[in-house]
Amino acid sequence: MDYLINFASSASPARVKEAVLAQWPLAPAAVFAGTISEFDEYEGPKLIVLIQSGLRPGSDFDTELDAGQVLADLLGGLSELHVTTLLCKAIGTRALITDGGRSDLTWMLVTEDGWHGRVVLRDDMEDDEMIIDYALQPVPCAPEIPVREPAPWQRGWYDDGVIPTAGYLDID
Repeated sequence: MDYLINFASSASPARVKEAVLAQWPLAPAAVFAGTISEFDEYEGPKLIVLIQSGLRPGSDFDTELDAGQVLADLLGGLSELHVTTLLCKAIGTRALITDGGRSDLTWMLVTEDGWHGRVVLRDDMEDDEMIIDYALQPVPCAPEIPVREPAPWQRGWYDDGVIPTAGYLDID
């Protein structure tokens, strides 16, 4: 299992690292937090979690957490949605994770209050910028995000034909 979580640009790598270390018993040296240029110069110990910013300048979601099977094993196999929800609530920010579909424009938004639902990114952006165009259901804590009904053909974006649902995880 891999974790690839794109936090709002306002969430600094240092703040995300702080939340990760507060949530799980990891050695601070196993978690890198910094900019992409700082990581290019990194010569420290092997990392379990990589948190960096500067990958998508101009994007609304430019702080990325990247981790793999080692972290999944340490967390007992928690899902990417579960981990993202815990971190978003702890930091008070939003994040995007993949929604399991075939389109690179649809993502799962996780909000600061723990809600999750599908959003569609703008398709006119360059350099992998991540800017939300609209949501496919109302976002309770972000009424400013426009909502559009999913088109029937969007079911073909998912291997099982089922569009993921929105809501809150029962994790408290």
